[in-house]
Amino acid sequence: MKIRWLNAAFCILPPLMSFSQATLPEKTAPRIALVLEGGGALGLAHIGVIRWLEEHHIPVRYVAGTSMGALVGGLYAAGNDPAELNQIVNNVNWQQILSDRLPYEDLSFRRSEDAFQIPNSLTLGVRYGLNLPSGFNSGHQLALLLDRNLLPYSDIKTFDQLPIPFRCVAVDMVSREKHVFDSGSLAQAMRASMSIPGFFTPVIDGNHMYVDGGLLDNLPVDVGRQMGADLVIAVHLQKKVVSPNDSLNSFSVLTNAISVVIAANEIQSMQRADLLISVDVSKFRSTDYTEYDKLIMKGYEAAEQNAKLLSPFRVDDATWQRYLAERNLKHIRSVPTPQFIEVKGVDPILAQRVQQNLAGISGKPINSKKLEQDLSEIVGTGRFAKLSYGLVSHDNQPGLLITATQHDFARFLVNPFVFIDGSELQNVHFGLGARVTKFGTGASNSEWRTDVIFGSAYGVSTEYFLPFRETHGWFMAPSAIANTSPFDIYSYNNQIASYRLDRVSSAFDLGYQFNRNSEIRFGYETGFLQLRRQVGNPVFSNPGDRLGDTTISYKLNLLDDPVVPRHGEYLDWHFSWFDSYLGSLNAFPSTEFNGMIHRPMRDRGTAFLRGSGGTDFGFPRAGLPSFTLGSPMRLAAFGQNELLTNQYVLIQPGYMYQLLKLSPYLGKGLYVLGEGEIARVYGVNKESGVPADAVVGLIMDTVFGPIVIGGSYGTTGHHKVFFEVGKVF
Repeated sequence: MKIRWLNAAFCILPPLMSFSQATLPEKTAPRIALVLEGGGALGLAHIGVIRWLEEHHIPVRYVAGTSMGALVGGLYAAGNDPAELNQIVNNVNWQQILSDRLPYEDLSFRRSEDAFQIPNSLTLGVRYGLNLPSGFNSGHQLALLLDRNLLPYSDIKTFDQLPIPFRCVAVDMVSREKHVFDSGSLAQAMRASMSIPGFFTPVIDGNHMYVDGGLLDNLPVDVGRQMGADLVIAVHLQKKVVSPNDSLNSFSVLTNAISVVIAANEIQSMQRADLLISVDVSKFRSTDYTEYDKLIMKGYEAAEQNAKLLSPFRVDDATWQRYLAERNLKHIRSVPTPQFIEVKGVDPILAQRVQQNLAGISGKPINSKKLEQDLSEIVGTGRFAKLSYGLVSHDNQPGLLITATQHDFARFLVNPFVFIDGSELQNVHFGLGARVTKFGTGASNSEWRTDVIFGSAYGVSTEYFLPFRETHGWFMAPSAIANTSPFDIYSYNNQIASYRLDRVSSAFDLGYQFNRNSEIRFGYETGFLQLRRQVGNPVFSNPGDRLGDTTISYKLNLLDDPVVPRHGEYLDWHFSWFDSYLGSLNAFPSTEFNGMIHRPMRDRGTAFLRGSGGTDFGFPRAGLPSFTLGSPMRLAAFGQNELLTNQYVLIQPGYMYQLLKLSPYLGKGLYVLGEGEIARVYGVNKESGVPADAVVGLIMDTVFGPIVIGGSYGTTGHHKVFFEVGKVF
């Protein structure tokens, strides 16, 4: 590590250069500004520099920072010593903050249903056409981190009121100029300084739009000097330099191009610093947040290796104790009990809904953990991009201020999806579509959800969901569907027939949501079904018939993830009384259930047990059987729809292990799957006996959806290689 000692330092303290171990009395000690550079995870090295300065009694009178330098610097300026900074970093779930995924358990029932059926992180919107979001990360999790640690200072008038005066830098996209935050919301200022363009959504404040300050001033030495410092100590992060021999992709080219822009403004700042501590973090990436211990040590070593140059600024014990006492005097450690809740940023109706959800908080001491859980559950309804909190005061009464931010697209959410079914490699099916959810049609708490799909299957389905109360309780849900989908039949992976199943129907459901995890529905569906043979032998006649179906269904979802759960239970049960169905001469009952239990095993392993079954209760049937087996995760070794039956039981024990974690920008991880499948098939296909197989595969959980590649071998000689994109269970 290297420290550059510039002439300005000698001019300030010429007598001190003759003895490096001396300590300064308060009257001769320079007022030092510590300036911290941005750099993603690399900026965690700043904590090591701060720790060294504190251990060696070098007082910092001002702090200025950009991006990650703003995060570390702001937390330090707010009174957190190096040990507390280390604890904060240690407790942060960086994967959650960088992906900004809400915990699956925090989603409302309908949003968890969306994530289960369309398991990707892509969200578009409709406003004057179809649009991408202004950033892939709304910053909700980051906002909660800042609010939690800066709550006592959320209503200060100026950042000079902090234990250490503080400034941070952002870029105003409207004026196209650098902006230095010295007052207002401290958490919002730090969030603005960290808003990497295209990744984090910009911070909108009135007529201003703020993004990461590193674009124009990543090492704000000039800001530290303007605060009144006699001496500026700047911490520079020495990053890896790109080589022509490096393997590049479009993302790495873009990030390196941005790094060139940032490096250009850093050079000028480095030259203006009185002391420049250069920390060699070239072996780390800007996303290596889990390496915080090593990065912090790198910062500490950078200061230690240059101790002789830093030691002249060490003060005597008496001066150091006075400095700490002065800091502690400004350190706010208690938070007043809020007597009211104020919501800003949204229309009065939505604001009232947020207040109602938080009604139990007024008059009680703030419990940040409980409050953040409540806020995340409100965000989990899909109506908001993020919610942040702070303090406010009216008529000398303390209150809790909730700042709500809606999605860029306000009332519309669009979840695009791609499904590829490679269960039969010679006949791959695919689908491209989207789920469009519109909020507030006819009633503020209503949802109108429409699915559109094109490809091997194509059609449209729509449902209007209207709860009778603002929270859980009774609801009604009229719906309609019109689609056509392939119904291929295989034997030992050889196609023997290809049909298309056409469906046009409408339904009306009355239901009750018990909580965020479960609901029950009662309904009736009527319409028309038709099974049309395309090629192959006629397994069925080509009937078309009216559909009449009285239904009762129940869903329970306690899983902790929609793609690769580690813990929880899931149950989907459906009962129908068909008064009319394809090829059936008489009315008959039918029921089917699907369930699963997942339990973690050690750090990366998960054991699971899945089960399903269905029956028509022995009623005589004709035409299309009610149930089919033979597809990935449903007797994978067998051909598509090879086992057609009116009664079955299927048991599937298995184990998953996480081989590696993906970058939060790309997804969650790569998993290996091992599973056994055993079934009992009744009625049709009695000759199948007890079909069973073993499945081995890989699952990659990406932001674009899961990708599954696997193979299976069955007890009857059936075997298959398959792949799936878009869904696992």
